[in-house]
Amino acid sequence: MKTFEEFRDLVLDDKSMQKQLRRLSDRNEFIARVVELGREHGFEFTAAEVEEELRVGRRVITEPRK
Repeated sequence: MKTFEEFRDLVLDDKSMQKQLRRLSDRNEFIARVVELGREHGFEFTAAEVEEELRVGRRVITEPRK
């Protein structure tokens, strides 16, 4: 099973996905789009799991890697 971290890495390598997510200012829309993009790329996580990833202080998926 693919992890959320693997999805985050995919987004960090894909400027198109980053652009789609950066356009969303509403948190719920952002989370829904993350879930949708994840499914489109073979990932299975819920809105609650994305919310938890954001809440526990993980890097936002559109933040550049260091």
